[in-house]
Amino acid sequence: PRDIILLSSILTDLPSVTMPSSNTPSAIMGGANTYRVIMATAIILALMNFRLSVSVTSTASSQLVDAATDDVTNPRVMAHRIIPHWNRNITDFPSFMLQWPADESSRLDECNILDATIPHVFNFTNYPRSYEPKRMFRDGFGNFSEAWDQVDAASGRGVAGANASVDRNTSIVPIKAVGCSLADYKNAHHFPHQMEIVYRCWSLWRHFPHARHALLIRPKMYQKFVARSAFSSGMKEVLTKNNIPVRSENTRAFKRAYKGDWQEVLIVFAKQTWDFKAAREDDMDNLRRSALPALGLHRYVDQYCGRMDPTEEKHRSMTIHNEEGNDSTRIELPRIVIVNRKTRRQLLGAHNMSSILQDELKLPYKPPVLYFETLSFKEQVEAFNNADILLSPHGAHLTGIPFMQRCSSVIEVFPHGYGGVDYFGSLSAISGVNHTYIYLGMDRIAETKNMSSHKDAETARSASLCAPAHSMVEAVRIQIERWNTCCGFLQ
Repeated sequence: PRDIILLSSILTDLPSVTMPSSNTPSAIMGGANTYRVIMATAIILALMNFRLSVSVTSTASSQLVDAATDDVTNPRVMAHRIIPHWNRNITDFPSFMLQWPADESSRLDECNILDATIPHVFNFTNYPRSYEPKRMFRDGFGNFSEAWDQVDAASGRGVAGANASVDRNTSIVPIKAVGCSLADYKNAHHFPHQMEIVYRCWSLWRHFPHARHALLIRPKMYQKFVARSAFSSGMKEVLTKNNIPVRSENTRAFKRAYKGDWQEVLIVFAKQTWDFKAAREDDMDNLRRSALPALGLHRYVDQYCGRMDPTEEKHRSMTIHNEEGNDSTRIELPRIVIVNRKTRRQLLGAHNMSSILQDELKLPYKPPVLYFETLSFKEQVEAFNNADILLSPHGAHLTGIPFMQRCSSVIEVFPHGYGGVDYFGSLSAISGVNHTYIYLGMDRIAETKNMSSHKDAETARSASLCAPAHSMVEAVRIQIERWNTCCGFLQ
């Protein structure tokens, strides 16, 4: 159908040709030749357009994209259609992101992502970007509030809320050693929960920049922490290179080992709250800027919205045309990435979705599809740095959200009956990342509560995800505009 529309528009723009009134053979032959030229031109253009669509993807995927285009551009589904012209190359991504691993699921035939009737809810989250310290930590030896507020007063930030009644002139012994303990955590065997501690401890260590820092882990838990996953061992390396040792000892042993006045030691316990918190809005950006050099990724430290600085020449733009065909504005091109899972909560049809996004948004590249299970910690961090818009099923791999550049966006897909949007929604908020979700049901809160037994909850959280293509396209389209607005490209 698109070829027919294209040919019709071309033929309409050609000068009109009428058959000659003379009945002489030469006149008739001349008119016939003219029509032969027009028809030959039309056939050549149709073949060229067909060959171009085949070169973008396989024949099967092309058929899927054609069908999907009819679906997602249906005016009842999509209120607005934009016609972009991108000028970015796929080689902008690191080579390891372009391996195109095959879809792992054997259930692809069970999912028709073009089905617009799949029950789902698309929405935004809005969580705080910072928290009071008393909501993040439990005082170990009674000097936490005073020590925190004294640093605030000395730095000119004022009292931050740990203890608002403290007099600015109060003088206590300066803190020279800060230990952050995960002893309060009962579920620290899974690395996202480990990072709940590390990320909030980073806020603590950053607040006391002149003290010595340490992460304290009980000996029985130490090996599980450092060897449980590539992410945990990678973060241990980052901490170590930033002079923060991960120590296998309890808090009393840490205090006894300090050679000096015990009042110079601050020990706190990270509270288990089942979400992510930070004391200041830029704490996670500070973590990112500290982690990148430790991993040899210095080139990403100063990147902002895909550029080195806001004055850099724009090189990834497109023009949006309104319904009348007039140019309305130019916006920048974000890097769109799809992350999938090899085991439970797989996003079915991820490669087909990549083709649909390329076709719908007229991208000059096919958004990469990644499986983080096969990536090293360094590659995971680099992948997050190269994703301005990340489409992903809910999963532990999203623990790396703080390594995304500010103004980036995450679109998180949840299975029916398992809708804990606050977990990575809170991490996105403290990282300065936009967060939206697609829940594959109609009432996220009620349906999640209905999973009363542990078995029901496990079944729900393990289900593969068949998300409707039109909703994912619209979610990406919205995030493109939000990214451009946040980056200052749209005024």
